[in-house]
Amino acid sequence: MVKSKPLIIVLSVIIIGSLLFFFLFLNEERQVRKRFKAFAKAASRRAEDSQLIVAGKSKKISTFFAHTCMIKSDEYNVSRNYSPKDIRTIAFQALTRHSELKLKFIDLHVETPEKGMADAVSTVRIKGKLKGKEAYTEEYHEIKCRLEKNNDEWFFIKVELVDVLRK
Repeated sequence: MVKSKPLIIVLSVIIIGSLLFFFLFLNEERQVRKRFKAFAKAASRRAEDSQLIVAGKSKKISTFFAHTCMIKSDEYNVSRNYSPKDIRTIAFQALTRHSELKLKFIDLHVETPEKGMADAVSTVRIKGKLKGKEAYTEEYHEIKCRLEKNNDEWFFIKVELVDVLRK
């Protein structure tokens, strides 16, 4: 009986440690994945969406970003910090140029190097139809993102785009 007590204590510590790891670290990765999924939904547009819905979507998109977010893209010659207000304006312009737009994150890999920070790498597929055009356009980009957790929400603080494929 005396010898089994330390074994029970060791097993309890291992089980509690494993549960903490799964709930703290894997839960954060799951939260970041959900954030990307919600962002893709907010950044999509259907043909029947009114200007009011587009304005709402633009505002929703801006809530995914921190007070300043570094956006870098060599292809588009962009490298600067943007505020959520800037992002709302850009999102509104992009959404109003398209009659349909769909964003999808493919092969999303998330790492949490430290508590409250996450690094994500994904291929993003952007498929849309410009207003007045019949043909759909499709672009693929590799993105590298850094997110920060603030008040139990994840916010983009850095987004870097790298062109990988063109159709």
